[in-house]
Formats: sequence, structure tokens, C-alpha cells
Amino acid sequence: MKFLLKQLATAIVAMTLFLSCSVEQLDSRIDEDASNLNRPFTCSTGVCGARLTNNGTLSVDLAIYDHDDVLLFEALNIVPGSATSWQNFPIGILSYTVTTPATTLFKTVVIDMQECMVYDMEVAPNDMLVTDQPTLLD
Repeated sequence: MKFLLKQLATAIVAMTLFLSCSVEQLDSRIDEDASNLNRPFTCSTGVCGARLTNNGTLSVDLAIYDHDDVLLFEALNIVPGSATSWQNFPIGILSYTVTTPATTLFKTVVIDMQECMVYDMEVAPNDMLVTDQPTLLD
């Protein structure tokens, strides 16, 4: 009887593990990760977002601070032709600082970010930050 109960318990555990597992193709995860850069910001309550696209000739660094100068996000060495993924932050006054290692470009933009507001920054081919205004999503 004990042997039968042990076999039954083992079978139940095995079935639970087998039925709760899911199989996902590796290719779909790679495609999903690659598409995150182009995926639009998803708006939710109390959240704003930002990303930086580097179309310049120099690598740039991005630092985002809250109103108390607490570092919320930092991306170092964003190479030309690449972008950060969308980053979510609590709404409020945020400072965005973009620099290059050679300090050719140094700019800080302070914005009172509202719910569902995004700041899609772009470094232009002339290595200048061309976006100073956020966008409010509908």
C-alpha cells in the first residue's frame, strides 16, 4: 500500500510539472528582444518614459535623474546607430543629461513629465541633441 501511495504521489508531481511547463521557441524570443527597441512606449498609470537614439558619429552617455538628483537610469557608451530601449519612470520632474566622452556634446534637459508622456531623444548626425520636447500620448 505504501509503495502504491509513493508511486501515485510521484505520478501526480510529475504530471503537475509536465502540465505547468510551457515550450517557447528560441527564435521567437530573439525576435521579441530585437523588436523591443522599436516597440512604442506602453502607457500606464503614474508612468512616463524615455529613450535615446544615437544617429551621431560619437558614442554618447545618458543619465536620468529625479527631482532629488537620484540616478534613475544610466546608459554608457551608446554607439552611433543604436538606441536604448524604452525606460519607465514615475511621473515628476526629471533631468536628462547627454554627454560624450570627449564632452563635445553636453546637454541637460529638465522636464516635468506627466502621465503617459514620453521623451524620445535623438542625437543628430552633427552630434547635437535635436529633441528638447516630450510628447504626450493619447
